[in-house]
Amino acid sequence: MSTAGLEYNWSNAIKFTSTVIMLYQHVMCASSLAPSDIKSRWRHNWKSAQVVNSHLVCDPTIQQPGFDLPRQQWFLMNCFRTEQGHCGACRRKWRLTDTDLWPCGKTQTMSHTVESCPLTKLNGGYFGYTLWMKTLFPS
Repeated sequence: MSTAGLEYNWSNAIKFTSTVIMLYQHVMCASSLAPSDIKSRWRHNWKSAQVVNSHLVCDPTIQQPGFDLPRQQWFLMNCFRTEQGHCGACRRKWRLTDTDLWPCGKTQTMSHTVESCPLTKLNGGYFGYTLWMKTLFPS
């Protein structure tokens, strides 16, 4: 299998790790603050962090939509929301397969699977995932 173009981006990994450490230090230092101060610091740190997909959570201090779903549904929803899941593109990036092509001939990404693939797209695209998951995981 060719590894061309699959180099690990250490710069992004270091930025992410340092951001997580910074957020952890702020939370630990904030333990003596009033709850409202902690929330305002958390919001500020969240908005100023340079983390991929941080825009998906507008306010980290509130429970996110779908949090009440069963774990399996919550996990799958977050795979699609963050574009990180067992799709061809990720499996190829992780060097688990040689190809990232889907039977339709396009690169299989999480968003392609639900939004544009003629074989698997959902009515409503990504936002139609709720109905789809209810059929996959009936209560």
